[in-house]
Amino acid sequence: MKQEGEEKYCNISKSIFIKHFENNYNFIKEKLPLLENLDPDGIHDIRVTSRRNRALFLEFNPFLSREIKKEYILENKKITKLLGKRRELDVLYKLLISIRTENPEIISENLLDSFSNYLKKKRKEEEENCRIAQNVLEKRIKKISEEPYIHISTKICIFKYSKKRIFTAIRDIQNEYKRVKKISDPLNEELHQFRILLKKTRYMFEIYREVYESPINKWLNILKEIQGYLGDWNDYRILLIKIKDKCRKDININHSEILRINKYIHGILNNKLEQMKLMMKRYRTNRFIELTIKDILKIFYSHICIV
Repeated sequence: MKQEGEEKYCNISKSIFIKHFENNYNFIKEKLPLLENLDPDGIHDIRVTSRRNRALFLEFNPFLSREIKKEYILENKKITKLLGKRRELDVLYKLLISIRTENPEIISENLLDSFSNYLKKKRKEEEENCRIAQNVLEKRIKKISEEPYIHISTKICIFKYSKKRIFTAIRDIQNEYKRVKKISDPLNEELHQFRILLKKTRYMFEIYREVYESPINKWLNILKEIQGYLGDWNDYRILLIKIKDKCRKDININHSEILRINKYIHGILNNKLEQMKLMMKRYRTNRFIELTIKDILKIFYSHICIV
């Protein structure tokens, strides 16, 4: 027998999904002119929003039909991939210029010209993928305007479902960090995988913020800062890998310059990882975890509905 208020709480899942779905695609629609002009910030914003879209459909797995999930998840994954290389090249070019401006002794004029020309060539090659992404998104936005309705099941309690997902995510971060904190090599691939885990967790928590607002907001603030350090770390990591690869193929680059760049970027990488570890210590205390669980359970038991 249904309890009073059960239908209301179940329907929260529908309102949460629609809110994120509409906000994401309205934002993409707003940014499409920037994508057409190959604006770096516009490309970044659309790519991030496509990842948020993918996270939305993945999180609402039990609430949606298999056909709808597959269609939107694959499409948003495609957009992210199409824009990924151009975004990476934009960031590398910006970092290169920044290092040269602030530390001209690190990067010579010869390397600057050689590597920047290489990046410009690669960025040009990615323009077609940006056009394809723009075309896919324009078609999707047109289709949404004509067929806006997506059926959301209200037979699953969002409070039960999201509580389980949040607790699992916290446990996964705890377990992964136990391994990551022992890593000393700043180029270790496991650090990149940890960064991806945090990014996916952040997208998930953004969705469930409307369910467990206060405890989730605390986590989002920390995740955003940690992700910022790891994002910077990843940008410099890729820059170093690309420069080394380019220098190996260019006989005109002095070997001592490669060593100088390697030392400089390694210093930045270690600094970013140190900042990340300090932030992790702030939230990985037993007290913080206990308070998070306590706050979530308090909200959960005040809204639980029996289906």
